Amino acid sequence: MEKNYWISKLSRTYIIALLCMISISENAQYKELQNYYHFPIRPGLQNFLSGSMGELRSTHFHGGIDIKTSGVSGLPVYAAADGYVSRIKIATGGYGHALYIKHTNGTTSVYAHLKELKEPLQQYLIKRQYNKKSFAVDLFPGKSEFPIKKGEVIALSGNTGSSSGPHLHFEIRDKNQFVLDPLKVGFSEIKDNLSPLLVRMAFVTLSPTARVNGQFGRFEFDAVSKGQNKFGLSEQVSLSGEIGVEIYAYDKANGTNNKYGIPDLVAALDDEVFFEQRIRYIPYGKMRNILVHTNYQNSVRGGRRFNKLYKSDGNTLGFYDNLIQNGILQINADKQSTIRMSMKDSFGNQSTFEFVANQAPSSNATASAKKKQSSRQLEVIGNTLKIFVPDRGNSHLLEVFANNHSYQMPPDYVTGDGSHYLWDLCYGLPDSVDFCTEVKAIDYSQSFFPQHSASYYHPTTSVSFTKNTLFDTLHLRYRYRYDSVAAREFFTFQNVEDPLRNNARINLKPVCDYDQQYARVYTYYGKGKTGYVGGQWENDQISFSTRNLVNYTIDYDSVGPTIKPGKLSGKRISLIIDDDKSGIQTFKGKLNGKWLLLKYDYKRKLLETDRLDPNIPFSGELILEVKDKTGNTSTYKTKIN
Repeated sequence: MEKNYWISKLSRTYIIALLCMISISENAQYKELQNYYHFPIRPGLQNFLSGSMGELRSTHFHGGIDIKTSGVSGLPVYAAADGYVSRIKIATGGYGHALYIKHTNGTTSVYAHLKELKEPLQQYLIKRQYNKKSFAVDLFPGKSEFPIKKGEVIALSGNTGSSSGPHLHFEIRDKNQFVLDPLKVGFSEIKDNLSPLLVRMAFVTLSPTARVNGQFGRFEFDAVSKGQNKFGLSEQVSLSGEIGVEIYAYDKANGTNNKYGIPDLVAALDDEVFFEQRIRYIPYGKMRNILVHTNYQNSVRGGRRFNKLYKSDGNTLGFYDNLIQNGILQINADKQSTIRMSMKDSFGNQSTFEFVANQAPSSNATASAKKKQSSRQLEVIGNTLKIFVPDRGNSHLLEVFANNHSYQMPPDYVTGDGSHYLWDLCYGLPDSVDFCTEVKAIDYSQSFFPQHSASYYHPTTSVSFTKNTLFDTLHLRYRYRYDSVAAREFFTFQNVEDPLRNNARINLKPVCDYDQQYARVYTYYGKGKTGYVGGQWENDQISFSTRNLVNYTIDYDSVGPTIKPGKLSGKRISLIIDDDKSGIQTFKGKLNGKWLLLKYDYKRKLLETDRLDPNIPFSGELILEVKDKTGNTSTYKTKIN
């Protein structure tokens, strides 16, 4: 007992010391930036964030911070420091209206989702848009064109681009354009003395012989408070073999209910640190690695976004340290093992976790695990196919067909609700399984490996992968089906849970005939619901690039967009445009034959004008042409008096 106590105390001390060293290192990195910047919204007053730097989003890490604007647009935006306007980028999606300022210390501040720029920047922007005859522009003024002073009003906050509500997205980038954490530069406008919260923990078996409470798979357990800023698990858990740990946790701040990301994590098994995550900056070129930094499979199924405490194959992010076997635990089932973790936010607030695995299991441990595991009949975890047969005893053999052979498999283990069989996909891809009551096709087609270019061919499709397409090994599942009732072809890739790093090229070879002018590829979600993908026809085949291996069909869009007038006057022109099938592709307006600047807010389906000369009212014939993604065009004409 005494030895275990001192090992436990040593581990806690080591983790705390490691976090202190991290703080010293970070303080050195950010020391020269301390108090250099002016807060960009309501400076001097307490502000609140809707998003933090490094926060886990669906397809990327959040860069910078999102500053709330009380649900309104039009607040003054202030320059963070002396410098000059180095870039103005206007886009329909993404950052919308964005302004970049290069500072004298080599950093760049970014202000996104703006409503408009302040003069003379706004007039400069409008003139360039008219010159280029384009709403979307990417401009790079010279160093001497627009000098900026710290605290100068440079824009008004807004809700443009892909913003889901009015706010200011603010970034500080280093000389390499890597996004730094603005909360570490000394802004007093954000108050945070709250420590991160651990909500759930998951254990994942990462080899066929690994077990969690005697079973194979991924199992979630509730975290419980063990005192101030201390957490444990709600129940006993037994672990053995190669185990991966995942957490669902978030940070909080004073005065708001928003959930933020946690940049710093350190985890130890017994007296040895096996994983450290320290998000100091985010390179934009590696944003998509979030799909392997988190448990993508669980997210796709509608679950929470869990942070992995192990580094998956294909993950090229550089903010991990002290990895032992990539963070994969090797746990002896006959030995108690202590897992400890510390979580720290950008303000240094810290929480800890401690849990001892393989203690005497509680009476409800197995029952609880059953509730929290997947009950799918077929499930792939890593390179292992798990086959579950409900209500079946261990005397029955399962017949698996693979490699042109039939294999008789006894269950790997049995639970109260059925038998569980494990097939290592490295031994071959099963094409079907005999469940006694039925033979179920699995539709495995071919295995593909990262860092290799390869293709798959089928009479109804072909798929090409480059050497950079895959994160990890992909076991492709494909099935073609024609639905005579719906008169629709389905080209179904059953790999929705497999993330792709870059695009694959898919070529569909339909059996049916189509009017190629209006027919395109759509994602099919079921019950007649589709999502436009596109594609190019050639020799009765249609090809497209995608990062999603899902269910595709071919559908028609032969109807042009709708155009409805909003406000039409000498001071303002606004129109509502929409397309309910393929979506809006382009729009072009002319007034008396001259190109007219139209700003597009796709969230409100709204087109609005900006006058080149604010002193000259609109007057004359207005012609608006809107084209959808299939090429259907609608035209609207009217007189402006």
